[in-house]
Amino acid sequence: MVVSSLLKRGRHSYVYHFGGVDRTYIVRLLHVEDGPRNNVPFKITTKSRMAAKIILFFGLGFSIPFVSCYWQLRKSKT
Repeated sequence: MVVSSLLKRGRHSYVYHFGGVDRTYIVRLLHVEDGPRNNVPFKITTKSRMAAKIILFFGLGFSIPFVSCYWQLRKSKT
């Protein structure tokens, strides 16, 4: 009952107001260019460069266990 009455009050309820700062006001101050190729932390210039980056990233991560296994087997033979 109390929660529903707080939610009905709208903008000044606990959901939208926290610690004396209005969350919607803070969100409105932020402006980020959004859209294709702007929502990733690196530049995407061409498809071939992006494919090379993906192959390098996943290929390196996938090959680490196999390379370490090979290294340990070679080390145990000598």
